[in-house]
Amino acid sequence: GEDVVELHAHGSPVVLQELQVHCLQWGARLANPGEFTLRAYLNNKIDLNQAEAVADLIHADSSQAARSAALALSGRFSEVIHTLVSDLTTLRVRLESDFDFTDEEIPVFHEVSFRSSLNHILERLTRLVENSRQGALLREGKNIVLIGSPNVGKSSLLNALTEEDHA
Repeated sequence: GEDVVELHAHGSPVVLQELQVHCLQWGARLANPGEFTLRAYLNNKIDLNQAEAVADLIHADSSQAARSAALALSGRFSEVIHTLVSDLTTLRVRLESDFDFTDEEIPVFHEVSFRSSLNHILERLTRLVENSRQGALLREGKNIVLIGSPNVGKSSLLNALTEEDHA
């Protein structure tokens, strides 16, 4: 961490404003937007995925997008990535050790086990890619166009799809 002073004060907005004015006169400054997230990242308290999740959470425009961002902020996405990297490294070591010990009588490499492990990793990667696509859809949304003649129900269809009175 860093040396930081955090003040909690009880009182009216006028009292809080006066406290802020005095602190600024004594050399304090207001935090910049995103500064606490940046400092957490620079001090290795959160990783880049979590820092991006903070922005996603702030800009979420649906409860599902907010839940997705909160899950990423919890570190779950990073944990999945780190586990995949570790598992791939383990597989690589197993494969390389087979090359290194080909003249030895040490049974190092088992193709069936290797293929099974690799298939399991591929399944997890496939799920990760699909979840990432869904996350992108939540963050960015989709643009759709309803085209038709006047008074054929475009507005009614939009309202039914969104379950709100948008049109």
